[in-house]
Amino acid sequence: MTRQRDIPNIQYRGPNQVNLTIPIQPGIEFFELRGASRLNDAYGNVAGVGGFGTLPIMRVPNGGQARSKAIQSRRLPAIEESGRRLSRIVFDPDDFATPFNPAASYLPPDENTVFLRVAPFVTSTGAFMAEGPIMIVPPPDFFSTKEPVFTVSGIAPNLNIGAFPPNIPDVMPPESLNFMLPAYNTTLSIRNLDPLVPLFFSCHPGVSPTVVPGGTDVSVTGAGTPEFFFAAPNGNPWFTVRVAVVNSA
Repeated sequence: MTRQRDIPNIQYRGPNQVNLTIPIQPGIEFFELRGASRLNDAYGNVAGVGGFGTLPIMRVPNGGQARSKAIQSRRLPAIEESGRRLSRIVFDPDDFATPFNPAASYLPPDENTVFLRVAPFVTSTGAFMAEGPIMIVPPPDFFSTKEPVFTVSGIAPNLNIGAFPPNIPDVMPPESLNFMLPAYNTTLSIRNLDPLVPLFFSCHPGVSPTVVPGGTDVSVTGAGTPEFFFAAPNGNPWFTVRVAVVNSA
């Protein structure tokens, strides 16, 4: 990722441990890591998606380090790499897990997938900037095979640009549902679950979308991106994604 965006880089995922870094930025006092147990909740109540939003996990000073209570109590040190020009958070998801709630956001236990976002706090304004893209962190035993398959479903944001065709954006706009996995993929399949409303999809910022007509699939093999952008021209179609992820461990 060469564009400056507030994306947590997952350095290590193991049992009861997520080790992530965030590039330092001028003018930022600290970063707040937030999370949710569902993709829609991580996106929030925006553009018709109706998610419940993220919940705070931890804060780390810009250029500093932070560890959750369970990580601090362990005798063995957490995984350490060069921290030059980086902010680092190491946490145990069980330190922040909240009870399951079908009618609100909650933070999952360690054995489940967690959807993370970063919100920078600006020193000069005394306020948070918008949350960055969603980073999906699978369970600790996910990377136990050569190419594990990750699955996720969600609702595409409504761009309110009128029916397709002819209305289609030149590039995927900022309000797109933007998420990524901590590893590249080899094969992906996307199905638009709405029978009528088309789905816009791309794999990189600044790229024109492809169109997935209602009730159809699109598949890509030999792919090499962890990033996804979803939106719709005039509606909120459900979609489902299947991704074969490269296990480099």
